[in-house]
Amino acid sequence: MPPRAVSVAGWGLALASVGFSLVARIVHRGPYYPGFDVVGAANGLFLLSTRSPWAAVREVFYQSRHYSAPFPYFGALSALLPGALTALCPWEYWWHAVTFVLFGVTLGLIGRAVAVPLRDAWVVLLAWGASGALLSFSLAGLPWVNGFLPHALALWIVLDARLRRRWLATVVLCLVASELPWRVYELGKTAC
Repeated sequence: MPPRAVSVAGWGLALASVGFSLVARIVHRGPYYPGFDVVGAANGLFLLSTRSPWAAVREVFYQSRHYSAPFPYFGALSALLPGALTALCPWEYWWHAVTFVLFGVTLGLIGRAVAVPLRDAWVVLLAWGASGALLSFSLAGLPWVNGFLPHALALWIVLDARLRRRWLATVVLCLVASELPWRVYELGKTAC
């Protein structure tokens, strides 16, 4: 088979597999979700509604390091972002959408880290589709899978040859990779 045909077939298989699996999970779950799935967005909306935006950001940055509540309450990505989106356009699934997009960013960073050409990136998508847990948690409101984001960013920083020549970009990305674990699920803190 020519390489282009393999690439097209691979993308078709990966998209069909992952698409069917995600749709099956959404249909099976229906409109129901546990209340803990929206607690971060609710707290983010509360913070943004009762404080100035700067005070809300300051509160999140302080509380994520000094308070013993689970991460979704005081995370920039798990509370403020979905809370801000809810304030702009009320929708009860913002936290689910943010989790899904951030997991997509994680997959993209992994693809960049291992320098997979776009025509062969379907392999990353197929690997995602091979894990029922990753498929399910990428749709959950509680962003467990976002704990992989700092690891994917660190992997990209270490493995990307272009970043070795750009020291300033590398330093900035390393600082982001050091701060990001405080904003995601507890597993992300092992990236520090």
